[in-house]
Amino acid sequence: MKKILFLCLFLSFCNTHDIKNKNDLSSILLWLIKDQFNHELFKYNEDPLMRTTNSTWQFTPASTSNSTSKTKVILIHGWDYTERSSDLPSSFDKKIAQITSTWSNALDYYNRDISGSRTSFDFYTFTYRTSDSISKNGTRLAEKLNSVFTQNDKVIVIASSMGGLVTRYAMYDPKNTGDVIDFVVTLGTPHYGSPFASSAYQVSSSTLAEIISFLTNTDGGRGLSHTNNGNGQTTIPNAVNSDLDSLNANTSRDSRFYPYVGDLSSDCNAAKTSAIFVTGCSVLKTGSPAFPATDGIVPVNSAKMADKVSVSQITTKTGFDHLMLTFKVPNNASLSESFFTEVITKIKTF
Repeated sequence: MKKILFLCLFLSFCNTHDIKNKNDLSSILLWLIKDQFNHELFKYNEDPLMRTTNSTWQFTPASTSNSTSKTKVILIHGWDYTERSSDLPSSFDKKIAQITSTWSNALDYYNRDISGSRTSFDFYTFTYRTSDSISKNGTRLAEKLNSVFTQNDKVIVIASSMGGLVTRYAMYDPKNTGDVIDFVVTLGTPHYGSPFASSAYQVSSSTLAEIISFLTNTDGGRGLSHTNNGNGQTTIPNAVNSDLDSLNANTSRDSRFYPYVGDLSSDCNAAKTSAIFVTGCSVLKTGSPAFPATDGIVPVNSAKMADKVSVSQITTKTGFDHLMLTFKVPNNASLSESFFTEVITKIKTF
């Protein structure tokens, strides 16, 4: 915010002195506004009527003033392929829509105190511009968490897909001076990338390859690309993700991570949330090279953090596709709620 105020004053000065590059300076101001306002940490307020549809009033910016003594659970969504860094700053409604598109079921279960979730925890949500680089969003997350919480708070992150990488970057970011994150549950996070985000991966359908290339053509999308480095990683010729390699070289906080892994290896048709994951699973199984065990997007070896965590920290969900890991199972509410209960039961032991 101080940066924006300073630049506003500077632009005013430039206007007074008829500087010719005012358009450039205005562009810089817009960039700074986007940098400050595309992400937010919200505290989620339960609905006393326990309605299943989340309302915008239930999301208030997190601050030290609305923090309690309860354990904090931070929900962090994954990648939004429709976003571009050139988009206008995200409005409040856009932020809430991005959160609820991933976490609507989880927030409903929290409202209803399923498995004592509301009794035991305060829920928070973090949203961000997913087209920006993952490391940059990690810095933003670190700054937000350190401005609201201290090491006296118990903070648990539940992160979907890209959100798990954002969390890992945050934990190793130089600005993470408070180091407030105690435990992290990742849901289908591509800790070693995904073939579909890698330009080096050639699939049998050139049309599908072109679509994937378009969708991942952002800093955030490219940050999800496959790396050949890591125990158990399948080699894709010329595939490189040096950012992930640098991140994975860090080990000091690995013990805090508990990956959940979707596995469709026995039947691609087990995917329930979208035909995309049935197709993705089939393409990866028959591609060159082949990835026989995935959740339809993320290979099992990538989602389980290869050998970075102990086997006891990993939970494999057979028959779960990528989105089922966010507590969404169409036409099977009991399975969705059961999985939520499973995760809540686990984090109660942390």
